[in-house]
Amino acid sequence: MKLILLSSVGVAILSTYWLSSSRNNVCKTFKDYYWFKNSNPNCYYNPEADLTVVSITSDEIIKRRGYPVEIHNATTEDGYIITIFRIPHGKKKSSTLKEQPRQPVFLLHGVGLNSESYINIGKKSL
Repeated sequence: MKLILLSSVGVAILSTYWLSSSRNNVCKTFKDYYWFKNSNPNCYYNPEADLTVVSITSDEIIKRRGYPVEIHNATTEDGYIITIFRIPHGKKKSSTLKEQPRQPVFLLHGVGLNSESYINIGKKSL
């Protein structure tokens, strides 16, 4: 019985060390997290992955990636405040963009999520 308990504690300690010692903190698929992240070509280091909503906001992430951003707050009839982020154009502002009519794209995150759902996967973000 003591051997089983000691083995379980040892496995828990080694697992914690193994998981925390990895330099790469983001993988492309869920299965990639089960392998050694440092030697897996599908895993990489993303400095923003460990940041929380409190430490950096969505507009700061958008600005860090080189896009302009506008922030608008809308208050509903029942007093709920909705923050709307608008990216008016791409990284390079072109005078021809204003001449061309463009359609808006509306993205709404799911319940329990926030706007970071669309901007937190680096170059593959929407």
